[in-house]
Amino acid sequence: MTGYVLGFEQLDATMIAVAGGKGANLGELSRIDGVRVPEGFCITTDAHTDAVAGDPALAALLEGLSRLGADDTKGIGGAVSTAPTGTWSCSDPDVMQLSGTGRTGPPVVSPTDGTLDP
Repeated sequence: MTGYVLGFEQLDATMIAVAGGKGANLGELSRIDGVRVPEGFCITTDAHTDAVAGDPALAALLEGLSRLGADDTKGIGGAVSTAPTGTWSCSDPDVMQLSGTGRTGPPVVSPTDGTLDP
């Protein structure tokens, strides 16, 4: 495991499986002279995997989806319509410090479509 939080400076284009496409690409862009990327971090796919493992309803949904073919739009739609909803959050500002990034400012989130596509 690489950890749950990695700074952009720790990421590059080879790390899509660790950070998703946005995280890996922001890490890569941050290395290019003349390209301005705000200081930031990425929550890793390990964090997501471990969070999902703690949610039996979501784990059951993903297991069911894994048995469906990509062309089974009706089955996928039915399964997704029963998906649990919620938000993972943390109100502790020390999370950034504990993550090993050294950052203590307010967290900023980049929305994702939930895929690991580049």
